[in-house]
Amino acid sequence: MKEKNDVWQGTLALMVLKTLDAMGSQHGYGIARRIEQISADRLAVNQGTLYPVLLKLEQEGSISAKWGVSENNRKAKFYILTKAGRKQLESETQHWLETAEHIDMQTEDNIRLGMSREEVRRAAILKFGGVESMKERYRDQRGLPQLETLAQDLRFAVRALAKRPSFVVVAILSLGIGIGVNATVFTWFKAVYLNPLPGVREARKLITISAAYKNAGAGYSNSYADLLYFRAHSHLFTSLFGHEMQMLALSDGKYAEMTTASSAAGSN
Repeated sequence: MKEKNDVWQGTLALMVLKTLDAMGSQHGYGIARRIEQISADRLAVNQGTLYPVLLKLEQEGSISAKWGVSENNRKAKFYILTKAGRKQLESETQHWLETAEHIDMQTEDNIRLGMSREEVRRAAILKFGGVESMKERYRDQRGLPQLETLAQDLRFAVRALAKRPSFVVVAILSLGIGIGVNATVFTWFKAVYLNPLPGVREARKLITISAAYKNAGAGYSNSYADLLYFRAHSHLFTSLFGHEMQMLALSDGKYAEMTTASSAAGSN
């Protein structure tokens, strides 16, 4: 029975892109089985490692995904190589050729040091693994990683929303209703509390003066004589005016209707 080896870190993404390029649309399990078959079952693809790689490639725009039915009539997500993915495949392939060349040179150095055949290549891969991790960290920091990550997230969000147009419609309607309600409430609050009397400066400083009698309580109206008295003797107010509410009957000659009206005396 052949012993299976784990896929070397950093090569799984390249294998996924190569598999989709050769086989076309595939689901995750099909991709894993294809990699294992091509390696004559010498490689073992960990499902827990594969799906984060697929998600990362999808966020980067290298692959796209859609739900479909597998060969055993089960719902599965199928992955397809995109145009950007083909460009990435060419770049990753070139990088892998360079990596393989470095591993071969390190293997030859290990042979000259007297290592056994079983140890030389493993030692070369382990040594180059540290260099590869450093290269990946350098690539992550090159450019503007925050903006690149934001752009990837936006592209992924747009693709996800495009697949669910009904959700987009509901979200837009909800946002529209929410914005409309907030605008209406703010307009009402501004009209009632911030600017209750349009055209009147400092309307919040307006006060009403009403009469209060010792035995009858408050709520009685002032007379016109009171207004004249306050105007002559009070220095607390910048100006004073009087008004009176009246019930009037409006008629067009045929029908009449009771209404409320107010008469006002000009301010001093």
